[in-house]
Amino acid sequence: MPQRSRSIQVERTLRPIRLAFLVQPSDGDALRRSIEAATSRWGGMLSAIVPRYRRRPSNFPDRRISANEIVKGYLRVFEPDFVVETEEGIAEGLDLDSGIVGKIQELENADHAGNLPWGLSAFHLYRDAYNQEFRFLQRRPMDVCLPTSHTERDALFLDALFGRLPTKGPLKFIGHGYDEAFDPNPETLDCSSFHALALSDAEKLTPLRATMRDLQPGRGGRGRLGPIFMVLRPSETADLIDFWNVRALGARVAAVPSTHIEEFVEAFERLVKAAPSRSPFWFGDSGQATALGAQGLDPEALDQFAEVMAGHGCGLSRQPWFPPLWDTDHLRRNNWARFPVEADSDRIEVAAGDGQIRFLALAPTGGAEISGNSPSWANVIRLRDWSWSSDLAPVLPPELRDMRGLLGTVGQYAPTASSEGIILCKRYAKLVEAWSLPRGLSVFAAWLKGRGFDARLSPAGRSAEQLIAALGGPIMAALVQEPDLIRLINGAARGLVEEPGGSGPAPPRRRVIGYADLQRVLNSVIDEPEGAEARLGRLLETNVLRQGLLVRCSLCEQENWFSLEELATKLTCERCLQNFDFPRGQPPDRKRWAYRPNGPFSAENFAAGGYAVALALRFFMTGSSVDEATWTTSMQLRKAGRELEFDFGLWLREDIDHTEVPKLVLGECKSFGRFEPRDLERTTELAREFPECIVVLATLREGLEKDEGKAIAKLRNRVDGGLSGRLIILTANELCNSDSIAGPPYSWRGKGGRFDSVAEQFERGRFDLADLSRATLQLYTDA
Repeated sequence: MPQRSRSIQVERTLRPIRLAFLVQPSDGDALRRSIEAATSRWGGMLSAIVPRYRRRPSNFPDRRISANEIVKGYLRVFEPDFVVETEEGIAEGLDLDSGIVGKIQELENADHAGNLPWGLSAFHLYRDAYNQEFRFLQRRPMDVCLPTSHTERDALFLDALFGRLPTKGPLKFIGHGYDEAFDPNPETLDCSSFHALALSDAEKLTPLRATMRDLQPGRGGRGRLGPIFMVLRPSETADLIDFWNVRALGARVAAVPSTHIEEFVEAFERLVKAAPSRSPFWFGDSGQATALGAQGLDPEALDQFAEVMAGHGCGLSRQPWFPPLWDTDHLRRNNWARFPVEADSDRIEVAAGDGQIRFLALAPTGGAEISGNSPSWANVIRLRDWSWSSDLAPVLPPELRDMRGLLGTVGQYAPTASSEGIILCKRYAKLVEAWSLPRGLSVFAAWLKGRGFDARLSPAGRSAEQLIAALGGPIMAALVQEPDLIRLINGAARGLVEEPGGSGPAPPRRRVIGYADLQRVLNSVIDEPEGAEARLGRLLETNVLRQGLLVRCSLCEQENWFSLEELATKLTCERCLQNFDFPRGQPPDRKRWAYRPNGPFSAENFAAGGYAVALALRFFMTGSSVDEATWTTSMQLRKAGRELEFDFGLWLREDIDHTEVPKLVLGECKSFGRFEPRDLERTTELAREFPECIVVLATLREGLEKDEGKAIAKLRNRVDGGLSGRLIILTANELCNSDSIAGPPYSWRGKGGRFDSVAEQFERGRFDLADLSRATLQLYTDA
């Protein structure tokens, strides 16, 4: 059956191809070639230069991870579209898709039209700048320079700061293009004289700054850090790599040579006195700037710089630790996430009547003229469906490297998932994209397949999925959020009953909910009478309940229930199967109205646990710290003879910062039963198998029994690293709270005792999933 027509919002963001160069930390030649390749491409300053450790350095700050894990961490932080080997086999052991790995030699060539592999040629930027600006007489012409090194010793340092243009070989036309388009002023510099250019306004063009043409801060990024002064050893390749990568995050970072600290501070003082607003590194009296050192720097050099700056009236915040560019969580907690950069972005609405969407990706200026043999630019695509009933998957696990199967697309370069969204690497400007909409279940199945699991929806998961669809999506689980109402509906969902006959009329063969009982429960859980009537209307409108009448058979006096659609002048008794007349002379009064659960709500055992699943999904999807989510109901997993199962799963983006890695949440649900040892063991297995996940124990009871809480508290020591910050307990206090917008910790206030104490402890500042874990462990397990 064709799907109903709906509108999907497509957010398109144009950005350069992002590269990561794998470089031996001591290989100066490889670093030089990487800088030259980056300077030759649009957005080259955003590409990472990843130190390829063969073994973890003895002084590395994190001794828990291996050399390969360090490199993988860099790649997770920078999320490159393609990875470049600067020597044969340097990417081995990193588990990279061969389709995204290339060699530096390939990037040092061009086709007959001047197009480069993996990226938009800087020559295209020069030509566009010349046609739009530089060929005309300008009232305030831009200052363009071409830095060169005074000594060979300082050449690599200056290349890292200002870029390096190819002047020979197949790409020498790019160096010539820079000269012809801008007529730059040559400047011969060394470590004692580079300061004015490095600290100047970004409008002063250098080869590396030219690669950032038409780029601007993207939407959704965190507030940028203040200016950063990074002390480094200019002759050390590893220090230059550190500097390059801090800048590639989007930080405003100035290199301070440890050999020329006095000269740097004097140059900085002169510059800010002459024109403070012209320097991106001026932080003023009320601003804040940070001083940090490269990883191998002697701490005394950092102390010396901070003291000299303070002596000149420029106090700095000294940061003794180098930002761990291999640890996404640490960076996020300290506001060091990668800062998004874009050339253009917009939002368009497209129709999806057949479950497919069609749209054009954005392209750079003159993109129609570019036709290389590999992608020249990228689009970040994010999909939103604002209907509450949507099962669209807006958040994607970054491990989904190939999304052709999910999106139903073909082509050499597959759309991939990242923390930003879906990445399209493009080489044709006018090619229409035709996608199938990704669903939560399909995304989880594809992701789990990549982990080696055969994953499918369980019978309970299918029931929960049908229940959620009938309600109109997880958010609409608020219609059945009260435990008393759930118990009442479940009491009528037990099918046929045969009770011994008595003196009175036989009960109806199927359980029903009497009008008086339903009104009593609704009035007890909803304050206003109008609200109770409105809730009943919505329960009928969404087919949670079917309305009918209790009519007594005139022949056997059996109570029969008939839906409104079945009422007629002649009725058939369910017990004696005889026809009898509808009592039109004495029509039943409103007390004879009765209701039956319908569809998935008629399943026993609290809709096979579907209420708890729906309310748990609703809790996370309406949380104040969650921006958007991809969800699925219960899935059964099989791998190498092992079986696992979870009752619900979510990929969450905690806020609007699109550079943040999504969070994985896997849950175990109980309606009103206890968490037994087998349930806790299953939760432990999930935490071990998926070390990145947050595990949830959700119940519709208001609390846990004492021994149950103690058993759950012991889970924290069963997994390496512990489960503090990774184990969340949810009860009716959280799941059945009518104030879903505020949520914990604010919704705990006024409950008294421990709830008020925990609310006061956590209600200040940001309350994220890790805080929710710590808070609920305190509430329910004495932890």
